[in-house]
Amino acid sequence: MAESLHVVAIPFPGRGHINPMMVLCRQLIACGIHVTIVVTEEWLGLINSAHPLPPPELNFVTIPNCIPSENSRSKDHKGFVISVLTKMIEPVEKLLNRLEPVPRAIIVDTVLSWVVEMGNRRGIPVCSLFTMPAAFFSVLLHFKRIPPPENLQLPVRDKDELVEKYIPSVRSIKLSDIDPLYLVSFELALQAVSTARKAQCMLFTSFYELESFVIDSLRKDLNYPVYTIGPSVPHMFPPKAESSDHLTWLDSQPKNSVLYISLGSFLSVHY
Repeated sequence: MAESLHVVAIPFPGRGHINPMMVLCRQLIACGIHVTIVVTEEWLGLINSAHPLPPPELNFVTIPNCIPSENSRSKDHKGFVISVLTKMIEPVEKLLNRLEPVPRAIIVDTVLSWVVEMGNRRGIPVCSLFTMPAAFFSVLLHFKRIPPPENLQLPVRDKDELVEKYIPSVRSIKLSDIDPLYLVSFELALQAVSTARKAQCMLFTSFYELESFVIDSLRKDLNYPVYTIGPSVPHMFPPKAESSDHLTWLDSQPKNSVLYISLGSFLSVHY
């Protein structure tokens, strides 16, 4: 009997990253691929205490809790990301050294740019998984094409000027929409997207019909396979609500007229 293909999956330690990776891994397992998912000990505890429990076919292995706790990451988010980009390297390297059978491929969250270098050193193909829109990836990839605002402290833009002027594949996004990026430290995101050029494959949790212009452009820019795997939300029943008003409202809307947008689990939206 032929040995099944072994793939290692390494998600960024955050709910909005681990959930899509788990969904993708279940799809691979359904195709007969053996998948090993790498998480911290803390995150395995969080996953095993969730409801519903993860399906038994998911195979997790752990590295020590070498990064700040999920419960305190919001106190210093940049520090948390820097810790993930530095302190996870050694334990993941040791884990890969002892994994059997040797993985034939690695699927890694795009943020974990150091895994791309690690895979290239080992001669293992790396697929980079970007859990945000492909359009945002393209903006970061070509960010230097966009002239910065005159006042970096308080960006002011012509509301009608579009990113498309500088990045033709990115449609309907205004420069004013991305100005907030100048007010936060996003150098690490730019570095991660740049390093993704060295991967051997790119995966997006989107679908082609939604971002066809961007996907076609990225396939030329990256010069390696680029795939859309579809929205990767957890396959579970929604919790029971005390009121079914929202379901009644949804059922009363025209077919295909409601768009669900997930803003993640870490940040809150204030208005």
